[in-house]
Amino acid sequence: MRTADFDFELPPELIAQVPAERRDASRMLVLDRATGDIAHENFRDLRKHLRAGDVLVLNNSRVIPARLRGVNEKTGGQFEVLLLEENSTNDWWVMLRPGKRARVGTKIIFRNHNSDMTNVSAEVMATNDEGHRRLRFGFESGFARSDATGSAERWAPPPPPPPGGGGGGGPPPGG
Repeated sequence: MRTADFDFELPPELIAQVPAERRDASRMLVLDRATGDIAHENFRDLRKHLRAGDVLVLNNSRVIPARLRGVNEKTGGQFEVLLLEENSTNDWWVMLRPGKRARVGTKIIFRNHNSDMTNVSAEVMATNDEGHRRLRFGFESGFARSDATGSAERWAPPPPPPPGGGGGGGPPPGG
């Protein structure tokens, strides 16, 4: 399975811009695995779908609010990068679109929110089975998790809110 398997079109007007006033009023899609029926309910109804022995997994992960935009140093091709997991300082697994154009050794120069070039660059070091790329960043102040959010927020626009908790975004840059 690849993260690209989860790409889909979602009209912007269907993406929540703010949380529900009452959190338990949030919408919930329910799939009956036995029949394939789909129902639209509220989160407050979750209890009626749980049975003894079920396991409920809560996700409290935090998304780094940055969609980085960059260009291939050699070809000028456009890239969109979402930071996923920090391996060590300046070393991250990322979702990169279009990924097929980002082969190992590709150097990406990043732009700020005004599309001006920055002093931030990264080199593609590896790929994994999920289609993610491992990038080694290089710039004066480093890119550790502690300063990544602050640095990225200064020069990158935030990603759109995730639809229903899943992936989001539009088409890859440049096509």
